[in-house]
Amino acid sequence: PRGGGSRKAAMLQWAQERCGPCGVSVTDFHRSFHDGLALCALVDSLVSDPSLVAMQERARTDPRDNVLRALAVAQSCLAVPPVLDMGQSSPDNAPLAAPEAGVMIYIALLKQAADKGAGGETVKAGGRLAPPQPTPSTPSDEAVAARLSVQRALLGRGGGGEDGAGEG
Repeated sequence: PRGGGSRKAAMLQWAQERCGPCGVSVTDFHRSFHDGLALCALVDSLVSDPSLVAMQERARTDPRDNVLRALAVAQSCLAVPPVLDMGQSSPDNAPLAAPEAGVMIYIALLKQAADKGAGGETVKAGGRLAPPQPTPSTPSDEAVAARLSVQRALLGRGGGGEDGAGEG
């Protein structure tokens, strides 16, 4: 689909801007996310309490634990469902076995949470969200609908193009 490459580039730039202050380099939606540090940096950039992700400890933490921490904090603080595949193994033994498209969908959900705010909260200065007030959890049908909506937007109605930026 036309414009998919520019959406992908814009999302990559957003991830780079969010991860940069934590000293985490993001160059793609595949290898850059394997150790969980980029995912942790993204989530850390969106929550108001830096102790939730504890970025200073992440480099010394098992990569699988990094991914699990990021998914848990994003779910509890940002209402982003943990839709990434944490498979048993991948060809390069990365803890995050999600394909590039899956990582992009998850990042789009994080960006959507940042843009809209979680639980009706507005995005605070510096792009961080305040911890949400206690509210009922998001029903799974809403999470599925959000995921499908983001997937359609990213991958187009054909759902199969890589839009020429598929190195990695």
